[in-house]
Amino acid sequence: MPTYKTPSVYVVEKSLMPPSVAEVPTAIPAFIGYTEKTKNAKGESILYTPTRVTSMVEYLAFFGSCYNETDTIVDYKADSGEYVVRSTQPKLAKFFLYHAISHFFANGGGKCYIVSIGSEEDGKRGYQNTLKTKKHFIPAIDTLKKVDEVTLIICPESALLDTPQGHYDVQNKSLSHCSNMGDRFALIDVREGTEKNEIGDIVKDASIMRDKVVGDLKYGAAYYPHLKSSIVRTYDEDKLEVNYQCTMLKIHSNYTTFRTADGKVADQYGYLLTGDGEDRVTDDATVYPVFLKVTDDILVDAKGYKVDASGIRVEGSNEYGIFTNPAGDKFLTTYGKETDANSNVETADERLEIAQVNQPCKASLAYLNNAKGRLASTAVYNQVKSVLNRNYSILPPCAAVAGVIAKVDAKRGVWQAPANVAVVMTVGPNITIDHAEQEILMLMLLLVNLSMLFVVLLEKELLFGVHVP
Repeated sequence: MPTYKTPSVYVVEKSLMPPSVAEVPTAIPAFIGYTEKTKNAKGESILYTPTRVTSMVEYLAFFGSCYNETDTIVDYKADSGEYVVRSTQPKLAKFFLYHAISHFFANGGGKCYIVSIGSEEDGKRGYQNTLKTKKHFIPAIDTLKKVDEVTLIICPESALLDTPQGHYDVQNKSLSHCSNMGDRFALIDVREGTEKNEIGDIVKDASIMRDKVVGDLKYGAAYYPHLKSSIVRTYDEDKLEVNYQCTMLKIHSNYTTFRTADGKVADQYGYLLTGDGEDRVTDDATVYPVFLKVTDDILVDAKGYKVDASGIRVEGSNEYGIFTNPAGDKFLTTYGKETDANSNVETADERLEIAQVNQPCKASLAYLNNAKGRLASTAVYNQVKSVLNRNYSILPPCAAVAGVIAKVDAKRGVWQAPANVAVVMTVGPNITIDHAEQEILMLMLLLVNLSMLFVVLLEKELLFGVHVP
């Protein structure tokens, strides 16, 4: 009330409108997971330290890049002439927090917090030798008590734990934390399948989630199924195995030994062999140019020309007849001219047919792009890369959902539910849910007391939700 010091007539305007509701940010998530870097620029540990980032550029600076997968095999299918990724590839990458954060920002996310639970061993960076356990996640959730700005908690990589129980123990810890704090919300990724690489069963997955998620459910929302994102999976080319075929001129059976220019025993790929010539040298992964041994004193290149101790063709040398005909009883040059064994002197003018072979080969993707490799092939490399560039990451949905929530809050207001909103960088749901299955899920969830838990599904690329009272 104002203080009136003199007699007079005063006009006091009284507002008939209720006080406005002040908007507060509701989509500032904290992501908990494994990162490439676990130390800052000063060499200090950033493990279990909530760190605020506002873009992927900042994420890269603080936590490093994505994980390059190593457990993938690409096979050549002779009947179709195409390369395919073997079905044994894990559904989820071994580490995928980087891609989950990318999904968050792509869908409208702004600032967020990252809590790294990676580990460094023997000076290696965070993706090395990390055994995943719920004991990594649970202490990280407690570190968020001192961060007042956080409103959402997401642990996407807990889906990689060995059992559904471990995954939901982490999610229950998030629910408990949110309930105790009273100002934040847990986004729960419903696990697909009981095994890490199992294709999910809709009813079974929902039943397990219903049984395992406990606590103050009004502080959480569960999202299902996983998403087929348009984020390309990334690979360690040195460890990605490719099975391919090399079509080449058939070498005469007299010539089976390969050497480096300085005389070291090697295989046809260019890797050094042990003294007995049986196994590759384990401590030297270098690919060397290799040459075919004709005699103890003569090495020739892929076309049969003699080379010196530096691997350079000897000037004026003719081709040695290192190839053969379909019958395998002739020594032929690349022109089909016959020579004697261990000779580069043509014995006839007639050109004979040179046999060709389709040789099955196995090498790393990096090898295929190495110009020193005798069996390397940039054509095969480019074919395989084209296939891999269409091999997209499967991701749990909550990171993208957090981005959608942030976008809806910014454009429509915090009172607008994030439903019927397109999910960006997404091809579609990993599991197709039809109308009948949706009704089954609804019935299952209504038969138990799930309080205020939201179960939100994804249809095509749109979010829609069910509020279970």
